[in-house]
Amino acid sequence: MNLIAGEIKTLLENHDYGYPVSVVRSFNASTKVFPRIVVRQINDMTSIRDANKELVSLLSFQIEIYTQDAVDATGKVVGRVDVSDDIAQQIDTVMYKQYKMNRDSVADDESYATDTARRIMRYSCAIDQFGYTYRIV
Repeated sequence: MNLIAGEIKTLLENHDYGYPVSVVRSFNASTKVFPRIVVRQINDMTSIRDANKELVSLLSFQIEIYTQDAVDATGKVVGRVDVSDDIAQQIDTVMYKQYKMNRDSVADDESYATDTARRIMRYSCAIDQFGYTYRIV
């Protein structure tokens, strides 16, 4: 079993998005901190195993971005969808650079709230017994 969601959370926490961003592992609707990034590991499937250990696992992650209108580093007001676009692009770059993860899907949840944009991104990779990650096709 490979649980690297905490490692991904730390990676995303340490990135400068140009906005003060909160990165968490679980969603709490009562927490009104925006922008907020939620990192969840949604699958850890054994792909290859021998008698003693797991050799390759297939991992899937869901990253949710919640944004409202924000003020960027220059003091300019930026709309929630533009903030979401900007953060999503940065996450995509970081996830590929660090883990070579495939972005499997991106969806916007228009029904979440009228003043909040919610974007759902899913990524996948294979990870071997030595901790190396690989893109899967």
